[in-house]
Amino acid sequence: MSQLYIRRNEINAIRKRASPARMELRNTCEDRELVAEYDSVVDELSAADHTRASLAEEMDKREGWMRQDQEKAEATPFKNEANRSTEQAKTHEAILTDLRAKFEPADAAVNALQERLSEIEDRLLEP
Repeated sequence: MSQLYIRRNEINAIRKRASPARMELRNTCEDRELVAEYDSVVDELSAADHTRASLAEEMDKREGWMRQDQEKAEATPFKNEANRSTEQAKTHEAILTDLRAKFEPADAAVNALQERLSEIEDRLLEP
């Protein structure tokens, strides 16, 4: 576990150093259209990443609730309570299926925007 923690800290340190470098690159570019495109993609990426994170968070919650309801249904000796918990688990499962269907395109959008941002950064580096 400590190796993972160390690697995570290394990645965070790299990101902290990269952020000012990106801003300097953006601020020193004379092509205002390219800078506007960069800013637009950064904004789109931020929104897409937020959407993806929200979906992932909701999926995690629903998975936990579904497991809890399934465990309750199995553990209770009362048929009515077991049926209610089973129905709740099915509801969570249906919502989870819908969330997963929405997550895949959101994840693809984030990946595409990250690639596009990388291409723009490469163009910013060109003389």
